[in-house]
Amino acid sequence: MADKADNRRRLAKFMRDRQSELGIEWNQVAEAGGISYEAVRAVREGEGEPRAKTKFGIDVGLRWQPGSVQRILDGGEPAPQDIDSVRHLPGRPDAEPVPQKWIPVLQADEDVIGPFEDEIWDAIESAPRNAAGSEVFPGEQWAADVWDDRTADQRGLRPHFRSDRERVRTIAKIRMVQAAAGHGQQTGLSAA
Repeated sequence: MADKADNRRRLAKFMRDRQSELGIEWNQVAEAGGISYEAVRAVREGEGEPRAKTKFGIDVGLRWQPGSVQRILDGGEPAPQDIDSVRHLPGRPDAEPVPQKWIPVLQADEDVIGPFEDEIWDAIESAPRNAAGSEVFPGEQWAADVWDDRTADQRGLRPHFRSDRERVRTIAKIRMVQAAAGHGQQTGLSAA
């Protein structure tokens, strides 16, 4: 059985092979994935355990299905994106095609979304009880608005979400879309 160091070396090899196959530069991988070039370099050189956002960014940048980096680190192999399988938003075949960068977000499973949710729950738990969304998510008005939806009924409005968990998942998915769109610096997530 391979150890962590062996799997990090395997990850570096898979990354080099995919980068060569796609004919792109490492800075393009970083930019497409919404992460720093330094984060990509650190993973390629096997420095430490990559964070969830870095793994996701590499999956996006190398056009792998979500969770591919983790599969490699667990001894498996990456799965290239099947671009043709997700062309439109679910239930909207008449809509504009989904930008390629967003496909991993739409295909994301619990293992990929979970770490994004964990960071959001941490922000909520560290804020004062009953804090307004702007206190919980400073600088992220859209996230503050989603979180403030929980008091909509107190203001005579109908809430859009059924639970705090649904609100957190929505914020996590929006952050993932931002990361995939190359706006990772606006998500509040760490890059390394």
